[in-house]
Amino acid sequence: MADKLSVPNGVRNPLGIIALFISFIYALSTTVLGVRIKEISLFSQHALIIFIILFPVVVFGAFTYLVIRHHKKLYGPGDFKDDRSFLETGDSPNVAERLAKDVTEAAPEEPEVVPSASSQSTQSPHHASSSAESLEVRESSSPRQVKELIERAYVAETLAIQKLQQELGATVRRNVKLIARSGGAVEVDAILDTESDRYIVELKYRDPGRTLIGRTALALKQLVYVHSVANLNALVNHHFMVVVVSEGATPPESVVKARMRVKSVSPPRIQFRHFQLEDLRREFGFE
Repeated sequence: MADKLSVPNGVRNPLGIIALFISFIYALSTTVLGVRIKEISLFSQHALIIFIILFPVVVFGAFTYLVIRHHKKLYGPGDFKDDRSFLETGDSPNVAERLAKDVTEAAPEEPEVVPSASSQSTQSPHHASSSAESLEVRESSSPRQVKELIERAYVAETLAIQKLQQELGATVRRNVKLIARSGGAVEVDAILDTESDRYIVELKYRDPGRTLIGRTALALKQLVYVHSVANLNALVNHHFMVVVVSEGATPPESVVKARMRVKSVSPPRIQFRHFQLEDLRREFGFE
């Protein structure tokens, strides 16, 4: 017994639905003109004739616009050879722009805290300067400082993805746009494909001036949004994962709180991974 409704091949995507609508309207108007021509007024006859003449012109113009500007939105998941082709229809996002927004974005749970004298005394000079720098970036948005944070965030995300790739034996696609149910697209930081599963990953870099729970909250917000708007029917055995890479010392209790925060979100069920940037740099030979 079929477990899906039988749908004609021509109406399985937006393009087929548009064609069906156009055919219906045109057939209805020509039928009325041909069969009921003597029963309608002269004015209505003229209006109907003008509509039949202009309707194809308007449709041609609209279709030309869609093909030129939005051709990637005219097809459904079933029109693609496999999931990879479906995912790769989105335009590649500007990574620098995404990271610039990410490193200067503050979460509601993330207060702008200036380290106390006692905490500064326990920090290494590198961590203390990094913390002061990150706070200053959020206040003044200096182009040089933002650029440095973007570079550190990119390195952190890249090393975390490489670590996950090794652990899971997965292939990786970075900065992927998923097709949304509304016809648009929604961006995710990475997709990891193993032999049996697919992981939709949201990455966050935590510099020493920010809290782990704040960065985790921002990642969760994005994944919940992806879950609510993306067309995930084409993604078989998909899972969600939040990955936060911290620079500087991270109290164990912060990691526990972040993990509990992730577990409290449902749906969807989300996995949580936390890495220290210093550990990743040593593991891959950068220190």
